[in-house]
Amino acid sequence: MPNIKASTIKTQALPESPAFASRMMLNILRSGLSTLDLDMIADDTKEVSAHIPLTTKQNWVNDVAKLYDITTLLRLGVGVSDFIGTPIGRALLTNSSVHTLIKKWQRLERYIHSQHFITAEFTSRYVKVSHCSNTEHQPTVEEDFAVLGVLCALLQHVSGQPVLLCTSANKCSCVFELPSNVICAPFKAKSYEQMSAQRNWYIHFETNVSAKQSDMAEGKGQFIDDLRIMSPAHMTEPNSAILTNLAQVIMSLGLLDIDLPKVAHSLALSVRTLQRRLSQLNMKFSSVVQEVRVKHAGILLLEGQLGISEIGFICGFSDQAHFSRVFKMWTGLSPKQYGEFKKQKSSQPSC
Repeated sequence: MPNIKASTIKTQALPESPAFASRMMLNILRSGLSTLDLDMIADDTKEVSAHIPLTTKQNWVNDVAKLYDITTLLRLGVGVSDFIGTPIGRALLTNSSVHTLIKKWQRLERYIHSQHFITAEFTSRYVKVSHCSNTEHQPTVEEDFAVLGVLCALLQHVSGQPVLLCTSANKCSCVFELPSNVICAPFKAKSYEQMSAQRNWYIHFETNVSAKQSDMAEGKGQFIDDLRIMSPAHMTEPNSAILTNLAQVIMSLGLLDIDLPKVAHSLALSVRTLQRRLSQLNMKFSSVVQEVRVKHAGILLLEGQLGISEIGFICGFSDQAHFSRVFKMWTGLSPKQYGEFKKQKSSQPSC
């Protein structure tokens, strides 16, 4: 391959589109280039936000494919190593199995991508994944490889075991393997047309492996001390402490897939006992979870480090509309208005 500098690559720009993609995904891929000691490729994003134009992502992955090799996009998933300690990384990976990770990823896509999404069919040995679009324009194979590489890297991190990307349910059709980050030679020799024709992919994984929690838990505790459930005025101090402890347990288990059985188990209580105790406090579990989510979202909004869509996902809301509706119900302000409150407050002269 000729030694071409990344800055010299010129790709024909795709048509402008209001569709958006994830800056987070692009950052992971850029980190993968750095991890592999490959020259960085510039993108045309100027504003800092959680979303970027879809054409920006498409142009960038096309540049990588032309400068290096199209299968290099699969290998860029190693960039997740710089992502797992971020708030979204912790939300995705905390207490996750292979199955729950895929479900969380699908929820994340509803926040960060306007058109593309994955479908997943599980067996005990593999998950069949298809990268799709809700428009007539399906993702390119370059975009497929970018997403599949990141998914495989995340699943390998969760399982701690080798992960194989294959073109069929048979492992003999292996395309890509982690953690070695190697592309299988027979697949690499295929033509672009043959690769593009492949619409279904099979990610093989080891079962009965617990998730690695050490990296995921890092940094989680910094928010727990700030969570205080708004108990009724007549509630006694011991009962108020019970609710605070409940909020801490909910946070420690992760907000994306929290449910009553998980919390009861963590508190060494039966589901019925926990429900009865909440009923005695005139509280419902769903309301407590909702309040924890809103309170945590408020903390993150005031910190101003993350975009609204990222915060909505991290705090476990199903989509942007759900986040805005519930947050305004609890606070009287939309997430955007609440985030701007810090700016307004900081501009006030101190007393």
